[in-house]
Formats: sequence, structure tokens, C-alpha cells
Amino acid sequence: MFSKTRSISALAAAGALAVMTAGGAQAAAGWQQEPVPVPSGNIAALVRVAPHVTWAAGFQVTSTGGKTERLNPVVLSRDDRTGQGWQRVVTPGDTVRSRVNAISAHGKDDVWVVGDNDSGNPVVYGAPIFTEHWDGHAWKTASAPVPSDTLSANLLGVSTLNQHDAWAVGAVQRVDGNVFTGGSMIEHWDGTSWQPVKMPVDPAATYLSSIAASGPNDVWAAGSLNQQTVILHFDGKTWSRVPNLPTATGGSEFDTIAADGPNDVWAAGDSGPASGPLVEHFDGHRWSQVAAPGTGEIFAITKTCSGTAFIGYTRNTGAPYGEVFDGRTWTDLNLPALGVFDSPYSAVADGGTLTVSGAYDTSDGAMHPLMISRPYN
Repeated sequence: MFSKTRSISALAAAGALAVMTAGGAQAAAGWQQEPVPVPSGNIAALVRVAPHVTWAAGFQVTSTGGKTERLNPVVLSRDDRTGQGWQRVVTPGDTVRSRVNAISAHGKDDVWVVGDNDSGNPVVYGAPIFTEHWDGHAWKTASAPVPSDTLSANLLGVSTLNQHDAWAVGAVQRVDGNVFTGGSMIEHWDGTSWQPVKMPVDPAATYLSSIAASGPNDVWAAGSLNQQTVILHFDGKTWSRVPNLPTATGGSEFDTIAADGPNDVWAAGDSGPASGPLVEHFDGHRWSQVAAPGTGEIFAITKTCSGTAFIGYTRNTGAPYGEVFDGRTWTDLNLPALGVFDSPYSAVADGGTLTVSGAYDTSDGAMHPLMISRPYN
């Protein structure tokens, strides 16, 4: 399985596709490649913060002699009314050694970005995870705590309800002597600080990569447990494991979850190495599997006026994967291939435009930010 830690090595996996030029991208089903002020890196997340304003977040890669030397957070903004495209947003995290893995907003004055910890060189155990918040006037860095024996930790998903209520999930690697153990974590922002929250399953056997909240009493987290799909739910008081998921088979995992109210929740990922995309829906009563076409692994879900869009990559070719489901049928989005390996990680649809971001790898092994958009009716 492809782990949603969005690792650089994943993009270096060689494919057999021809590199498509920007002009080729424009010719593919109306998609336009949008320039971003990031020479090398990954735009891992998108969010709409206002009717005409979209923010993006990810990381910039600095390399020397083909070797990655440094990762730095990146936050971008696009105002559809100005026609100026993507602009860099200066934040305190610009000089931090970290990725940004996820972004979430509850309006233009309540935005969170979350990333990794920096264990340093030499290694410092228990280094906190980088996060920062925009309150409409200023940015503020707020570190998320981890256990003292933590070597590395990443927050991979975040969901913002208000300035006093936000949730994040991620992965942690801990060290006890010569024994390394992985696992997952849930953190909650209470308006003052991030605090770890007890999980209803074994954290060491769990990998949570996405979280979505439709309200303070309706929070969902998704990933895998012992290489099977798992979904956790918070009802305002306690976290519990969702029982009897329809596709809890070996090798399957959820990479993303999206909640548009308590009666409309989607989770998606992949069904395992020999299978295709995994899509499930909750209607307020039960979870059911929705058969999806192709061999893709899905990393992003967004609502469009024509249905629900599912975005990811195609495992056997390295090509991007994009489909829209209207409740009955699937429609191919015809995402253009920009490199030998394309990894779209996020999507947002609003104002008649569908935007997809991520990264792609060219034949020389360089990582380039992926940002494409098209009108969508």
C-alpha cells in the first residue's frame, strides 16, 4: 500500500509515461496547469477559506547534487477576483524544517496548517509537531506534544470547527532501546493548546491519515488497523470504533474521509495491492461500499455541482486518478499526466472551478508541485 505520509521516495518510483508539457495539460479536457511560486516540492492540501479565496499548503524541497537537504513549509493563496494566480503567504513556519501535510479552515479568520516534528541532527527525542494558526490578523505557531520517546511524528489530517475546537490525526514512531514501534495519534485543540486524546483502539496497530468534523458532536477519523480499514467516531463525549464496516479486508486502508453533515460521510482509499479504489458512504444509518472504476488509490474527496469527486493516482501506471460519482454513475475527470509519476493529494471545488494539487516526478527524479484546474458545471 501507498502510505499517506506523502513521502518523497514515493514520487521517485519510476513509471513508463511520457512527460506531458504544460500545453498538453491545457489540452486535456480543459485542464489548465497553474504556476505556483514553489520551484520544487509538494502542494499537499487545499481549502476554500472564503467565496473567492482558496489557500494551499505543502512543502518546498531544497536539494544539492540530487540529494534532498531541507524541507520547508509553504502556504499559498489564490483570490479569483484578482487574476494574479497563486501568491506566497509569509508565515512564521517558513524557516521551520518540516512539511505541511494538511490545512483546514472555518472561515477566513480561522485556518490551521499541520506538519511534522523536527528531531534534528543530532537526534532529539520527543520534539513536538509543527502547527500554525491564522486568526484573521496574525499567524501563531502552536506545537503539538508527543511522547518523550518519539523519534518522528506527523500530523496528516486536520479539521477545524472554530477557534476553540479543532482536531488532528497522524502517525508517530517511538523508540524503546533498539525497538522501533509505529502507531497513530489523535490531538485536540481546545483554544489554548493541542492535547493528545485517548484512542478506542490500540494506537500501535493503527494508522490514521484523515479526519473530518461536521460539528462538535460528529467527528470522523479514518485509516487502517492491523492492515484493515478502520473508522473512528466522536459523539461529543467519547471516541468509539465504527463496527461492521463492509470492506474490512486484509491490505485495505482509508486515506481520506469527508463529512457533509451527519447523514452524508464518504471514506476512500484502496482495497489492497491486488484490487482497486475503495469507496464507502454513510447515510446516517449504515456504511455501504460503492464500487468504483479503475485501479486508483484515492487521497482526496470533494463535492462538486455534478456529484462527489474522488482524486488520487493509478497504481499500475503512476497516472493521476479522478472520477465523479453522481449517486448512480461514474464520470472520468480525465486528469492530465504531467510527469512519469503523478500524485494528486487534494482537491477543492467552488465557484465553478475544480482545483487539484499534489506533486509529480519527472524523468530526472525531480519533484514538482502539481496544481491544475478546470471549469466545472
